[in-house]
Formats: sequence, C-alpha cells, structure tokens
Amino acid sequence: MDVFPFSRGAVQTAIEEFDLLDIRIYEDYSGRGMYGKEALGFVVPDVSLVVQLLLVLSSKLDSSGFNSLLKVMSVAYNMRTDSMGRDIIVYFPDFHGFLDDEEDED
Repeated sequence: MDVFPFSRGAVQTAIEEFDLLDIRIYEDYSGRGMYGKEALGFVVPDVSLVVQLLLVLSSKLDSSGFNSLLKVMSVAYNMRTDSMGRDIIVYFPDFHGFLDDEEDED
C-alpha cells in the first residue's frame, strides 16, 4: 500500500475553501475484498464531491497541469465505492494514509 498523494492539510483546506463540507474523511475503511486491510476513504452523499475534490487538489499541484492530471488519474483509477446507507464511501484500496503521514514517521 502507498499513501494518498496529497497531504492531509491540502485535503482539509480544499474541503473548506471550496465548500465541500459534506465530505468526511474515513482513514481506516476496510472494503469488499480487502481482507482486513485498511484504506483511506471519503464518506459523501454523492460521488461527484470526491471528483470535485480531486480536481481542486490537482489544480494546486503545478502550473503545467500534465503531472497533476497524471496524479489525479492514478488516484481515480484506484477509486472504489460502497454503500453506507444514505451515504457512499469512496475509498482507495491502494492508499493507507496521507502524504504527510509518511513524513511524520521519519
């Protein structure tokens, strides 16, 4: 497993600045077929909120846009969803935490 390629602070800032307040971070979700492994996820009423979040994050990465697009595509490729009653969890089986979590362990 790898870490989500954005920092916790960048995600939280994007959620607040772009009024994506219906997004809740779920850091230890174990989805279908994960056999007990835990992954990062976002609980939302609509999957489009996570797409918006990824677009906002990519726009802040670099001026060329190409590397940002590649990074977001790799994240989106790993997206999975499960129902949580009224909400949906969008989770990323390949990611176990945020970019800055890995740096904190050093």
